[in-house]
Amino acid sequence: MSNPFDGVISDDLKLVYYQSMEALINSLALPCRIIYPTTSYINCTSCNISEGERHTSTSLTGRPSNFRSMAGCAACNGEGKIPVENTEDINLAVIWSYKQFFKVGSINLADASLQTLSRREDSYQQIKRAKELIVDTDVETIGKFRFILLGEPVLVGFGDSSFIVCNWKRI
Repeated sequence: MSNPFDGVISDDLKLVYYQSMEALINSLALPCRIIYPTTSYINCTSCNISEGERHTSTSLTGRPSNFRSMAGCAACNGEGKIPVENTEDINLAVIWSYKQFFKVGSINLADASLQTLSRREDSYQQIKRAKELIVDTDVETIGKFRFILLGEPVLVGFGDSSFIVCNWKRI
């Protein structure tokens, strides 16, 4: 007995799907910045840290003097080291309205603040390693819209998983 649905999804239909997804990504793409987990630190240039006593003192005047408050150095919080932020710029299609989110994966969409769509070959490895995402770096001077990934990136496609849908939560 043959399957009545054999051949319903033709190569032409897959091509239309692929082209429509490409058009959606291209029309909604915003410049974003992926922030990776910290792997290196630099010495704080605003203070000197005394290893024996674990207190910081300012070096802005050219000579060490203790900070006036107990908080210590504002740049490094008294640690003597500042994390180096590793970043990479990437274009992602951003969907802000939860009513327009793709319903994929097992994430409760009520927890998501935004959703991104991208080509798998362009962004999968970067998104998997991301600690945070800054959306729309064109308006970064106004405010940094930082998000964390909710769950795993979901591969979608019409038989080939060419695209990724990700849910993000504002922090």
